[in-house]
Amino acid sequence: MKSKPALGNYRVKAITKAILQDFIKELFNRGLAINTISGVKGILTKAFGYAADNQYIAYSPAVRLKIPINQQPKVPTRSDPHIYILPSKMEEIFVRFPYGTVNHIHLLLGYRCGLRLGEAFGLIRADIKLSTQQLEVNRQVQWFADKTRTAKQKIVENGADDIYIQRRLGHVKLSTTYIYTNHLTDTVQVRGRSILNHMYL
Repeated sequence: MKSKPALGNYRVKAITKAILQDFIKELFNRGLAINTISGVKGILTKAFGYAADNQYIAYSPAVRLKIPINQQPKVPTRSDPHIYILPSKMEEIFVRFPYGTVNHIHLLLGYRCGLRLGEAFGLIRADIKLSTQQLEVNRQVQWFADKTRTAKQKIVENGADDIYIQRRLGHVKLSTTYIYTNHLTDTVQVRGRSILNHMYL
């Protein structure tokens, strides 16, 4: 068993804490953001912890890895310029997602309160303090590239009506919803056969 891609020259059992620490330092020196490095460190910790728990390795070498935050990286940390959305552009966005659509409140929270969308989608009722007019951000939803299609397929597979899916996803036209939901998955096939087999019993 080998790990890939940056540590792919090593067998998993041969990876030591020093190798992982050098890898973390290399990411830092390449100018990656601290948050990015922290995410990589978390993945390493979980992955090696899993390997140790399942006896693929004797112990995890990813314990107490340190991000060299008090040093200067060889390459300055990359930073993109801030992009500000003009009020006229926000008006266009709110026309597309008017009051009552599933994304309206999240976009409004992002725009008015400065929340990231992941933070807005992570809010629950307990995070909203109406008496003091405060929000507590305690979690965030992580988005992945294939999340949308996968989520739509799961809604379909669990039997939701097309009109519900259309409104849930904020689509104006049902034909837009069909583009994403007309995939014949195994679950949909099995459910369809079951319905046909029991229709006339």
